[in-house]
Amino acid sequence: MTIEQKDVLNLLGAAPKLRPLVMRWARQAARGEKLPTTFSVADLGYDDQQSLERFLRVTTSRTRNGRVSGTVPEGMRDPAAWRMVREALGLAENVDAESTEDFLSRIQWMMPDAREAIAEFKDMPEVMRHLADVTNRPKWRELFASAWGRAQRKTGRATTLSLLGSDWFNDSKILRSGSLRRQLVLVLSAISGVSADDERSVLAEAGIEENPYTSSVIVSAPFTFRLKDGTRFDYPMKFFMKRLVCQLPLEIVREIDSGSIGWNGYDNLVTTCENAAPITRYVQDRSPVVYTEGYPNLAVQGLLKAFARRGLKSVHMGDADLDGFRIAATIDRCIPVERVGAAEVLADPKRLKGIPLTPPQAARIDRFLTQHPDFKYAEPVRLIRERGCWYEQEGFRR
Repeated sequence: MTIEQKDVLNLLGAAPKLRPLVMRWARQAARGEKLPTTFSVADLGYDDQQSLERFLRVTTSRTRNGRVSGTVPEGMRDPAAWRMVREALGLAENVDAESTEDFLSRIQWMMPDAREAIAEFKDMPEVMRHLADVTNRPKWRELFASAWGRAQRKTGRATTLSLLGSDWFNDSKILRSGSLRRQLVLVLSAISGVSADDERSVLAEAGIEENPYTSSVIVSAPFTFRLKDGTRFDYPMKFFMKRLVCQLPLEIVREIDSGSIGWNGYDNLVTTCENAAPITRYVQDRSPVVYTEGYPNLAVQGLLKAFARRGLKSVHMGDADLDGFRIAATIDRCIPVERVGAAEVLADPKRLKGIPLTPPQAARIDRFLTQHPDFKYAEPVRLIRERGCWYEQEGFRR
């Protein structure tokens, strides 16, 4: 019996808390030792328990305090069965001697579904420099496998850098600063296609908040709301009437009672605005607006979903570029988007001067359209590519 590398990497991506157990088994196999007949793991969640059962193809038992026990199948006890896994986990001989390109190629081979994302790293100098130091590779490999697994599961659940650091590395501080935090941004950028130059948007697209108490949404709109405990607030409406914005923290947005939004607008439309400069015009005109600040964070998404339950729709205003239309698509998953201003500009730019696409921007559009042929706004994105230019939101008033 041979244990496939992809099975182990998928297991660790889905259940990072199992890494100590899997690493212990792999190290025993590397020493030529036969694995024990039984195992026991403390403080394991139900999802992780199910992932382990699927990997081992056995049924496990569970105590009230979360300790999971089971039997290792005879075929998996043989050290030879773990040869390919030892290579995947960096425990094989001479793995550290390979070049960075070979290291990435090996991961591509082990994770064929992630091939296109991994290929991006070869054009990222920051990643290549980081991996040139072979001591960085084990944690980077774990970082990529875990981030890829999270992206594929698409749970939609919010998380923080501290929680990810704790789950993936048993260190809540490891992703909050330093080189591994930057590598996480680069990894997520390769997976999502969001530019790594915009760290906030990369993390927002992945559902990661640095701090749920400082994450917030800026809005100017004529609405009231109640919290789940029944407390009613009307200050957003009062701020709107005075041509002011209000800021709602993520923790408040999460506590808004579903269906409790009171709307006092002339119609059921709210503008979602990608950039900061045009916001002032909407506020002064008393035109309902939500500032997405690029890719919408979880606070923005939560408020838009609450608006959608009230029957509101969105008119999205943002840049006429790839990211602008990807942002529009993200918003459309939260609230129905009735119009996209950038699409109207592309259909009739009049005398608006476009900004030429750089070769990397053009290549990024090509990759995205190839990977997402059914993208809702594919046609205007193709038009950007054909014209070889894009338009800034600040340049048009629509």
